[in-house]
Amino acid sequence: MRAKKITPIVDLSGDTSEAFCTGQNDPALVSRLQNQISEKGFVYVRPSSATFASIEELRRYSLSFFLQPTRLKRKVSLRPGAYRGWTPSGVETADGRRQPDIKEILSFGNGGKNEAGWYAKNRFPEGLPEIERSVGECLENLSRTMDDISEVLASAFPEPFGHASDLFREPLDILNINYYQPSKGPSSPTMNVGSHKDFGFMTLISPMPGGSSGLQLSIAGRWRNVNLPAGTLLLVFGELAEAWTQSIIHAPVHRVNGFGASLDRVSLVYFRSPNPAQVIPTSRRSRTVGEFLLDRLRSVRADRRPRLDANVRN
Repeated sequence: MRAKKITPIVDLSGDTSEAFCTGQNDPALVSRLQNQISEKGFVYVRPSSATFASIEELRRYSLSFFLQPTRLKRKVSLRPGAYRGWTPSGVETADGRRQPDIKEILSFGNGGKNEAGWYAKNRFPEGLPEIERSVGECLENLSRTMDDISEVLASAFPEPFGHASDLFREPLDILNINYYQPSKGPSSPTMNVGSHKDFGFMTLISPMPGGSSGLQLSIAGRWRNVNLPAGTLLLVFGELAEAWTQSIIHAPVHRVNGFGASLDRVSLVYFRSPNPAQVIPTSRRSRTVGEFLLDRLRSVRADRRPRLDANVRN
């Protein structure tokens, strides 16, 4: 009988009692990490308790925004030229061609002071001051978590993570809070997010806890439900990482299946990519990160709204 392979956990909690702790430079553990990311493109991450608590707090606060009337949510609608604000259901199509995704999105990022651009200032809903505070705390914690992940991955992938300070100098970080309504019956559309690869470099995903998130990964041609160990997040790599490493790092196909979901669900998705002005080293025509991301973003937006300067720095 073949032994079941256990997905590695990148443990950033400081709890060395974990069976797998990549903070130790054990060659066997490094090899497992390399194989997992090269073959499957995902690992689990155990963040600090403070980071995990800030995620759960923002999840709770965000639901109060999504349950508001549409007229109130429209006040912070995503504007052309800035990926910040609210996107209604049916605007994005993750698989690029089929049924629009059945999800609402509230987007934030490591913003600046500009009204537009990759680093536009964040837009916060009126009357919900706890969301602004919670978003700020969560962005700070998740940014630090991504920094720590890059340090751990440097042992397994000296290129590109051995130069993480250069790779992610002035990174582009985007936090999407996704809201999925309960299923309206067997005849209603069930795919909250169609099958896709993320198009950034790497993504931290915190699905709705409790085993009913609907998040699924395609592994060896079969869809598998994602059931995270308690207190962990899912780290997946995107198409940009594949392009950057010439497919040494694998980007997995995944989706969110809402069939039979009876509850409101909120997931947090944190994307990290190098600065939009950086040139992808494996690109034959000096293509920048911004150009790569903009092409992908336009392919999934039914309204084609993001008209971003591909190469702008903060």
